[in-house]
Amino acid sequence: MTSMNACSLIIPVYNDADRLKDCLGSLRLLDPGRVPAEVIVIDNNSTDHLAQVLEQFPEVLCVREEQPGASAARNRGIAQARGEILVFLDADTTVAPDWLMKLIAGFD
Repeated sequence: MTSMNACSLIIPVYNDADRLKDCLGSLRLLDPGRVPAEVIVIDNNSTDHLAQVLEQFPEVLCVREEQPGASAARNRGIAQARGEILVFLDADTTVAPDWLMKLIAGFD
């Protein structure tokens, strides 16, 4: 993978700020030197403290999708993505540090 962002990690979220914080924390443990990745959170009109959580992750791009539903949010993420490989996560997902390397091994 030679592009600036080999992968785009797309995470739709609706009122799940606490679990998203855990998710983003686990993504920080990935080795970006080995797999360049951008992280895109799509806020699907959350009314919880999502903004305060996202302040702790300035490297994450957050976009808002007004149309309710995970499909609309994922499609908005696709429109923002610059990666060669699109990876979809849910806000309640946490990953192991070697997860992304193992995932993309089949693409090389």
